[in-house]
Amino acid sequence: MEHTFKTYDLALNYVTKYIEQNLVLSKDGILYVSHNKNAKRLTDVNKNYKDMTSKK
Repeated sequence: MEHTFKTYDLALNYVTKYIEQNLVLSKDGILYVSHNKNAKRLTDVNKNYKDMTSKK
């Protein structure tokens, strides 16, 4: 449930001062919020974000 509005709202309700953002950059310069350099865990696509583009 990382990086969802629900978890951000929960953190804000606990008066959290900071929310950690892990960003990865795709081949075409798009930023994605992810703890991982590889998309497999979240998308079942076994590729590194740096090798992917936003186009299918």
